[in-house]
Amino acid sequence: MTHNDVTAVLVVDGVGRPIGVVSEADLVRKVARPGSCRTGPAAPADGPLRR
Repeated sequence: MTHNDVTAVLVVDGVGRPIGVVSEADLVRKVARPGSCRTGPAAPADGPLRR
């Protein structure tokens, strides 16, 4: 992301539909809390995503 001067990327599902956004700040928070990262596909959202 830094190499390409991008601060956020779109997350898409298996057929290319947008399902969210991941930002540099999201990644920094995960690195700051070791063991907090999950692997594998995410569960579908049940409504609008909120911060």
